[in-house]
Amino acid sequence: MGKRQQHHDDVSRQERVRRILDTAAGSAEPGYDNQGRFWNRTSSELEATSVYDVVMIAPACTPNRGASSGLIAGLRGERPFDGTQFPPLPWGGTRVGVQDIRFISDWIDDGLPETDAPPPPPPGRSAGSVEVCPPADETDDPNAHRERLGIIKARHDVEHLSATELANLRAAIAELKALNSWSRDRRSYDSWAQVHGDECPHGWSIFLPWHRMYLWGFEQQLQDRHPSVTLPYWDWTQSSPQQIADGYIPQAYRCGVDGALLRLLAGKVSAAAIKDFEGHEGETYNSINRFWKAHPAIRSDEQQVVIDALETVNPLFTAQRWPGEFGTDGSVESIFRHHYPTPDDLERILALDSWRDFGGGMDVDQSFGIVDMDPHNTMHIWIGGAPEGMASGKPQGYMLANLTAAFDPIFWAHHGNVDRIWARWQERHIGVDPPDPSDILQGVHATVQDSLSITKLGYEYAADTHLLVADAGPPAATLNTPRAGVVPIVLSSHRRAELRLHRITQPKNSLVVRVFLNAPEADETTPLEGNTHYAGHFTLFGHGPCVGGPGHCDPRPRVRPFDTRPQHHNEPWNIRFDVTEAVAALVAQGATDIDATLVVVEPGAKAGAAKLDLDGISLSFHH
Repeated sequence: MGKRQQHHDDVSRQERVRRILDTAAGSAEPGYDNQGRFWNRTSSELEATSVYDVVMIAPACTPNRGASSGLIAGLRGERPFDGTQFPPLPWGGTRVGVQDIRFISDWIDDGLPETDAPPPPPPGRSAGSVEVCPPADETDDPNAHRERLGIIKARHDVEHLSATELANLRAAIAELKALNSWSRDRRSYDSWAQVHGDECPHGWSIFLPWHRMYLWGFEQQLQDRHPSVTLPYWDWTQSSPQQIADGYIPQAYRCGVDGALLRLLAGKVSAAAIKDFEGHEGETYNSINRFWKAHPAIRSDEQQVVIDALETVNPLFTAQRWPGEFGTDGSVESIFRHHYPTPDDLERILALDSWRDFGGGMDVDQSFGIVDMDPHNTMHIWIGGAPEGMASGKPQGYMLANLTAAFDPIFWAHHGNVDRIWARWQERHIGVDPPDPSDILQGVHATVQDSLSITKLGYEYAADTHLLVADAGPPAATLNTPRAGVVPIVLSSHRRAELRLHRITQPKNSLVVRVFLNAPEADETTPLEGNTHYAGHFTLFGHGPCVGGPGHCDPRPRVRPFDTRPQHHNEPWNIRFDVTEAVAALVAQGATDIDATLVVVEPGAKAGAAKLDLDGISLSFHH
């Protein structure tokens, strides 16, 4: 991009950014995670800055880098700076104006230049290409850590994706859409969407297995572009009555106005339209109809240009989606207030104890399963919408029809939640599977048997995951993690919380590891009984003195292709440690975040002698 217009006093844009933020901050001096006024750092230092684990500047190749940055989210009052976890930036000062936020976002998009010379293009990147960024910090993309270790990844609640996770998902989707220009390229987004229209089964026993393998195959295409990307899920049972009435969809899938949109539309729409947009920067909308109502200056002959730009800026948005809109003769309240799925509905579904009732009957005894009908069908209809009513020939949302449903990117989050419901049902009803595991799942190159374990498919579901420590350094007797930065709604409403320890090296001597939460001062002398910070312990069985030559007890590298030998006898371990009760006790006492301390004790050895060697620690919350 070229040089932006400078301020009237001819200071650099970097200096103007500093002045804008210093003026807004006024005399307030909050700590910002002990970093002070971090915006006065050099550009390279600012790019490496996180405030309470929120990355202030998105990685360099992130699409719409400014809008994806924590600093811009904070100035606009977007999550997590919307009051759910933190107040808007700057803390204790005054809000920054829309035009100044756009100026800062443009500066970030241009690479945070310290002078106003145009920055060089990123090496190897051609104009108009879509890149997926490697995360600057694995704490902002926990699945990158899991990919590096070769362990299963988490599909997260779309409402809690980090800026890096969302940017990488959008970019990977955009790359598949870019392949639509080649009609015979089976990797393209449209090609995958058409598979659903041609092959998907509804109303019988393979409905859930088929869609699980369909999502899995699409997710593999995304991971070909970025290995850490997973399909998120949308838990629609968490929607409030007011959100339902407002046609709510998650922020990730909405259209809106930002600097990227304004740059795309420059010279393509009227000056009146640009002026209208500039007064609404940072606002988002659940549908294109709601967008038009908020921007009446857009002429009818400009609308398609605007739609194309909106769908380019956010590849998860489509104008063929009208959630909760069903014409003037029926409100969403009158149509759906008795049908939109609730948490109580979910509990009744999870209590069903036969596959025929839950998942559907087989082909010789066909019967719709409850999940297939409601919530699955209900939410397809509600998300798609029909703004001019349900009459034939009138515009309807992609999600309203089976043949077009997967052309809407929100399809994957909707079906991710359906698949998550099946995974939870499997936990409760071990071994209650579809009637014929050898059934062929047409179009997805799999059988029912292939679909029965999400673990074997390489994923799990988690509301949110926080990487607390990665590559923790040399073995230690006590390991303290930073605060996780848990979103309040997750902290207050999760079903299960787990501390994960990744790739623990088997110790020579047997050890006991005590787990404390929110007690960074804990050591071997810390009381255990009556201590709400004590979450429990686990033990590690030592391997004893090595009996072989050099390297005999060192684990082998990750398995090579065609190396089918069993695991090494000292293969590092992964541990899942349930901390649900401990977290609940701390929340009841007013805790607003979680950190962990691991105290290592070796029986018979002096304090501090035992050491724990591991690759990482993470905290997972499950709905």
